[in-house]
Amino acid sequence: MIAVTPSDPDYPARLRDLTHPPDPLWIDGDETVFVARAVAIVGTRRMTGYGERVAREIAGWCASAKVVVLSGFAQGIDSAAHRGALDGGGRTIAVLGEGITLFLATVRGRRRPLAPRIRAGGALVSQYPPSFCAQPWAFAKRNTTIAALAEAVVVIEAGAGSGALITAGEARRLGRPVFAVPGPLGSVASAGTNALISTVATFRVVIGT
Repeated sequence: MIAVTPSDPDYPARLRDLTHPPDPLWIDGDETVFVARAVAIVGTRRMTGYGERVAREIAGWCASAKVVVLSGFAQGIDSAAHRGALDGGGRTIAVLGEGITLFLATVRGRRRPLAPRIRAGGALVSQYPPSFCAQPWAFAKRNTTIAALAEAVVVIEAGAGSGALITAGEARRLGRPVFAVPGPLGSVASAGTNALISTVATFRVVIGT
């Protein structure tokens, strides 16, 4: 694990678009992954089967195009995107809302075996010290970092008030393209995503999924 600051040559260049870039940024994995083109795929923790399929397929398409997949390694859409990228032979970056050391010591369930795959095929990243315990406010700041590291953001199954909508909003503020995948009418899991499509003309719609 290394820590890099904005003055370091290995610091991810896209993060310098932020008014206050993470200082330092902790990286566990291959720091050269930040040079590649990258797309963020984000969404709800309470994904449906439809959302999981779409997240994995889009991540797989990114992998085939040698595009790095970024996400927040939460349960649900985030983890499906990481898994889809790795299963497609690609690379992925997981931006954590807590310290890397603490996360690796406490992660459970389907994400536990996924963590070493991400480190081997990309990187775990955090703007927080290695033993920092997750706090609610930390995830909003993490979402800003995801938006800045990406060249574009794809939102899948974001419910009303979802943190994925924060990522989308920060991406727009930074001038990054934002794409949204429509969900079934009335779907709680896609309420936020469908609202983006219906109210903001500048959001791109991902269709044909």
